[in-house]
Amino acid sequence: MGCYGIGISRLIGAIIENNCDKNGIIWPISIAPFKVSIIPINIKKYKNVKKIAEKIYSKFKQNKIEVFYYDTPEQPGKMFAETDLIGFPYKIIISQKNISKKCVELQNRKTQSKKNIKIKNILKVFIKKIKKK
Repeated sequence: MGCYGIGISRLIGAIIENNCDKNGIIWPISIAPFKVSIIPINIKKYKNVKKIAEKIYSKFKQNKIEVFYYDTPEQPGKMFAETDLIGFPYKIIISQKNISKKCVELQNRKTQSKKNIKIKNILKVFIKKIKKK
């Protein structure tokens, strides 16, 4: 028997078809499996990068925000490419350079816009952004 109705598999296919670019899927925030990915740069080299990443991850989890923590020692380019392919709506990029300025970088997957946010304000700023959507 065949089914010609609108089912989950057809909906997901239609959503992906309408929300993608050359780099992969761009999940709408309302249905994204994870709202944000945390990407710590040089996690093995800089212990404070790992510490800040874990702190942000914990805060997001405590606030029931679906977050993906990319804690492998991959090269940044590979990490960015993979998270773009998967389609997380936002990235939080944590690097030693930004930590020295007490900031992290928040990047929107759809627009590719980037903004440096103070570490202590990242949760509040993120929540404000997703409530607008």
